[in-house]
Amino acid sequence: MKLSRIIPIIKITVGLGIVLIIVMWMSGSFREKVSPDAEVESQINQKWDGPTAVVESAEQPLFEHVVGSIQAARRITVSSKIMAQVLKITINAGDQVKKDDLIIELDSRDLRARTDQAKQNRDAAKATYDRVLKDFERAEKLSKTGNITQSQFDNARSERDIALAALESAKRALDENQIALTYSQIRSPAAGRVVERFVEVGDMVSPGQNLLDLYDPQRLRLEAPVRESLASSLAGKTFEVTIDAIQTTLEGQVDEIVPQAELGARTFLLKISLPKHEGLYPGMFGRMKIPVSTEKQLFLPEKAVERIGQLQFVNVVDPNGTIHRRAVTLGKAVDRERIEILTGIRSGETAALLESIK
Repeated sequence: MKLSRIIPIIKITVGLGIVLIIVMWMSGSFREKVSPDAEVESQINQKWDGPTAVVESAEQPLFEHVVGSIQAARRITVSSKIMAQVLKITINAGDQVKKDDLIIELDSRDLRARTDQAKQNRDAAKATYDRVLKDFERAEKLSKTGNITQSQFDNARSERDIALAALESAKRALDENQIALTYSQIRSPAAGRVVERFVEVGDMVSPGQNLLDLYDPQRLRLEAPVRESLASSLAGKTFEVTIDAIQTTLEGQVDEIVPQAELGARTFLLKISLPKHEGLYPGMFGRMKIPVSTEKQLFLPEKAVERIGQLQFVNVVDPNGTIHRRAVTLGKAVDRERIEILTGIRSGETAALLESIK
């Protein structure tokens, strides 16, 4: 190969090598690497004889936050048992009612007429039975003396039995009409609060039609989904439930876990009973914290933290009294005086308490 052809190739190769070396140098390949968790510190040529604080450590619980809604443990739907027109309504949504309070009155004129007719039928059947019974008693006496034939006695007894059956049927019909008449006055089956009303005065209702919903305000609970791996360990336990709408925290106990996981979400429905509280209503948002484990946390007084721009430092005092400025990562404030330290310092180390070090 001629020398004139080799020289350009050498130049290109050398050039690429130089570019590669520059790129590696800029990326830090020739410098010592520092682990992200390593303590980055610089020594300050200063002795410290001022106030200090020792890094505290404590085991803190880790929580899983669960959200849900307030529901009534006992909810009642009141429905009609007869077909009739609504004449009167004494309640509205949100009203408190007592057991057996009259809440809705239906048109009962047709039922009263049927009841009166049933009474007349019962009275007529009673009169017929009384007459036939006397005839049977007379026939029974004559039969004993042989003054009537056996066939005549059997006919008298048969007429008595038929009259008795007719009387019993008339009584049952009267009872049914009297019971149906009571259905025209709809009373509250239990003490509670009206959730919603579905009818108005003048509406025609039919048997089985829902008229209103009630719930027991004494028995409310938080219903919240929790992951299936956690649900089995919560039965019977007590937790604090926070209701943001009324800015209240209540103590609730797990009294039911629905034994069926929701497909896809893989969660169980948790039901936590709550004490009675004024202003608590079904449908409100509620949340609670479930402790799942613990973690070690480090704390220092706020006065030990030095902030320079966007960075935070702690001035660690070594056994010789020399200050070492060390970069740290802060967590949340524990109280008015202490703050959590996430990285950059170890438990038991000593930090200087000061505003800043020059």
